[in-house]
Order: sequence, then C-alpha cells, then structure tokens
Amino acid sequence: MAVICPAGMGPEGFFRLWDLMNHFNAYNLALRAANFTAAEANFRRYSETGRAAVASAVEMFISELGFAADDLYASGMQSASNEMRRVLRTVQCEQKHPSALEVLAQGVGHRVLQELRRRRFLRIANGRRQYLDQQHLFGHIVSDRFPNAVGDIRAAGNCLAAECDTAAVFHLMRVAEHGLRAVAKKLRVKLKHKGQNQPIEYADWNDVIVGIKNQITEARKLSRGPKKEAALQFYSDIADQCEYMKDIWRNTIAHTRRPYSGPEAIAVTDRVKAFMVRLASELLG
Repeated sequence: MAVICPAGMGPEGFFRLWDLMNHFNAYNLALRAANFTAAEANFRRYSETGRAAVASAVEMFISELGFAADDLYASGMQSASNEMRRVLRTVQCEQKHPSALEVLAQGVGHRVLQELRRRRFLRIANGRRQYLDQQHLFGHIVSDRFPNAVGDIRAAGNCLAAECDTAAVFHLMRVAEHGLRAVAKKLRVKLKHKGQNQPIEYADWNDVIVGIKNQITEARKLSRGPKKEAALQFYSDIADQCEYMKDIWRNTIAHTRRPYSGPEAIAVTDRVKAFMVRLASELLG
C-alpha cells in the first residue's frame, strides 16, 4: 500500500485527511503505466508495418483507459482521471491510425507516471503493517463501548505504522484517558476546582485518580460482601494502573521530556490495549 503525503502538510493534517483518498493501490497504477507502454509498442509495430491496428489491440487499449480512469479517480487524481476519459471517448468515437494511437498511448502512460512522480510516498515497514489504518486496533469490544476513543486508537496505530512513535504514545494516553474518565463516571466521582463543581472531562488526570481513590476509600467504610469487595478491588487496580500510566508515560509525553522508541511505543500500545479491553469487558460488561 502506498500513502500520499501532500507536500508541506504536518502529521495532524495528514491524519485528518486520511479518509480523503490518501491511500491507494499503487500496484494498479504501476500496472496501468506498464500496459500503456505495451500498447504503445504494439501500435508502433502496426504503424511501421503499415497495417491497421487490429481490433483486439484497440479494445485492450480502451479497456486500460477505463481502468486507469477509475484507478486515478480512486487515488484522488481527478484531473488525470478526466484526461483518461477524454482519450477514451476519442478512441471509442474515432478510427485512428496506429501512429496516432501510439502517441495517445505514450501520452497517457507518461501522465500516470507524472502523477506518481509529483507525489511523495511513505513506506510502511512490514513489521508495522498490522497497525495501519485499523478502525478496531483494540478489538470491536473497545470500539463499541468507547466510540469516542476510536479516532485516537486509529491515529495511534497510524503513528506506529509511520514510525512516529512519540506521537503514538500521545494518542495512546488520550485513549487511556477515555477509560479513566469512564471509571470516574461509573463511580459517580464529584470533583471541585476553586470551590466550584468541575466536570470530569475538564479535570486533569491526577485529580480524577485522587477522586476515584477517595470514592473507593469511602465505599470500603460501608458494609460489604464478597461481590462488593471484588468490585472495589477491580476499581482499586484500575486506579493504580492509571496512576502508573500517568507517572510513566502521560506526564512525560505532556511535558515533552523525551521521545519514545519503537519498542517502547509498542509496549505502551500493548499495555493500553489490555487496560481498555479489561474496562470494556468488566466495567461496562
């Protein structure tokens, strides 16, 4: 798979436009260019021998023009696609000498190569292909139960695929934050800031974690049975995990203290995935 990255576009804009045809099947376009070169050679041969182009060669050229128009359009190269359709109509409507068809085949072949030459491509390493453009990188259960986290999950995977490892950790911390706030809401944590009630969404990690732990402490003072104790232990474990992520990764990424390597980012991915799957299965199950 090839990825178009428009010149001058930063990572944020790149991923915003990911769905707007920024990835395409490069093999198809390369195949079109090769087939146009073959058609050019065929028409040249007919022209040199003085024979009219056989119908099968013209039909094949027409077919390739249609495929090229579709492939270019799917790749976001609309102007080139329109040119292919214009040439296609010309070939369909007018009987042309092989020398004229040779020129047309050469022209459209060069246009495909020109479109490819004008773009820059990002190669995804084979070891990272599994992260590319994954809507459900953490599984359907997480996507279904944390729909607001899907964008960051997908962005984290794309950052890993592109070897933007520090950016991947940034998105992963945003994913984990969705989980943290879901726990706080489940426990009906109430937070205040400067004496005023503060929505969970606007509180920082530490305040939310402290609120969760305070809520657990208060709940332990009440009479409880085995089921309640198990639930409190679950919430306590989750709060500890959140505090670990905050201290080890979230604070580091928020304050630009250091970059992350590939193995580190993949380890964070595995840890956050396990965290979110557990929440989706047990907290919201």
